Amino acid sequence: MSQPKFEVASGAIDGVNKTFFVSVPYAPNTTAVFLNGAALRKDYANGWVETDSVTGKVDLNEAPIVGDVVQVFFAYTPADGGLDEVGTPRFEVAAGVIDGVNTVFTVSGAYTPDTTAVFLNGIAQVMGYDDGWFETTYTTGVITLKEAPIPGDVVQVFYIYRSAAADADGEAGVCPRLFGTICEVTTMTGVLRDIVSVPGVLRDTVTLYGSL
Repeated sequence: MSQPKFEVASGAIDGVNKTFFVSVPYAPNTTAVFLNGAALRKDYANGWVETDSVTGKVDLNEAPIVGDVVQVFFAYTPADGGLDEVGTPRFEVAAGVIDGVNTVFTVSGAYTPDTTAVFLNGIAQVMGYDDGWFETTYTTGVITLKEAPIPGDVVQVFYIYRSAAADADGEAGVCPRLFGTICEVTTMTGVLRDIVSVPGVLRDTVTLYGSL
């Protein structure tokens, strides 16, 4: 399975350098770059390019200046592969009309329920607040905002992609969420089972008892 990571990228912050590296290889199309804590938009002038996933290299479109902090969220590709077996983290600009009226937006793939996080103009929103959102139809990637964004706004969504492999295996997908919660692997019948330990991450198997 893929493992999400969030770290400060290595590279000179001098107003000239645009090349940065994360500590391990990343899964293509899973990076999200934050400059001084604010999420950037990949296709904007201050966005970035996933230059080399094997070496963990990304190139920013604009060089950060002295005092800036570059952080990168990404999905780590384990040595044995297995991406999308139970879900891969994604962070992307949602599709939908920005006109002050529309509240329905769509991401590019099905998401695992309870894993979405919405950013408006790079600022994380709170799901339960008046300007939050609803996970409307996870199978088609639809979410509904509680308030319509206005022209000029940018809506970005973090989520765990619900892969065909996960459904074929009978798995509902897996957290972690971007903003942390203790999560469990669940079966399609809704029965809780053991979390599988990951070498170097979870040393013990945690068992949850009960039913959904």
